[in-house]
Amino acid sequence: MNERGLERKARVAQLLLDAARSLGETLEPDRVYDRFRDLLADVVAHDGILVSSYDEGDGLMRCDYAWSDGNRLDTSVFPPVELNREGGGMQSRVIASGESLLVNDVVRRVQQPGGTFYDVDGKGTMRKVPESGPTRTKAAMMVPIKHEGRVVGVVQVMSERQPYTREDLHLVEGLVSQLGAAVRNARLHEATQAETAARVRAEMEREQLAEAEAAARAVADEREHAAQVLEA
Repeated sequence: MNERGLERKARVAQLLLDAARSLGETLEPDRVYDRFRDLLADVVAHDGILVSSYDEGDGLMRCDYAWSDGNRLDTSVFPPVELNREGGGMQSRVIASGESLLVNDVVRRVQQPGGTFYDVDGKGTMRKVPESGPTRTKAAMMVPIKHEGRVVGVVQVMSERQPYTREDLHLVEGLVSQLGAAVRNARLHEATQAETAARVRAEMEREQLAEAEAAARAVADEREHAAQVLEA
């Protein structure tokens, strides 16, 4: 490897180290995604980012994070998409194969049958393509998010202006591996907090019930004592 290649390898290693540190500093999934976008903006030009999770149980892909034209979007506007187990769509192909995908001819690719494709702008306006016209996206990189060897999601990075290179893809793959670990930690933290809160609520309810039962017994005892006094 020549000196230039060594320098690039060192820069990438430092970038991934910084990414791991930055992404691990927060335990809120939404903030993890925002930091991922900030890190990506420094090294790879893009006009859109979409992070989807995949549930093997129901075979659906759901949008967890979306950013387009400088704005973070409401993920509820994105409908769940069923996995094409034959790999007809681009996301489905990544999930089915477990391999990243680099596409510099998105306009042509979305015209092929077998996939479901949407185009969304910075205002959150969504349209299905190519039925409503050509997509604005010219190039895209799609990288699987993996956990214990299974694909649990996909990160899409899109450009409306320029093609992507294999070097760009390798950078995104490195960042996505850090993103996946950080999001898992954040969600585990959320689940632990929710479990702790549930235990606290249950304990408070038990204490309130015990207090109410004690108060009811006290009233009953007072009434019984008053009845005994009257009888005497």
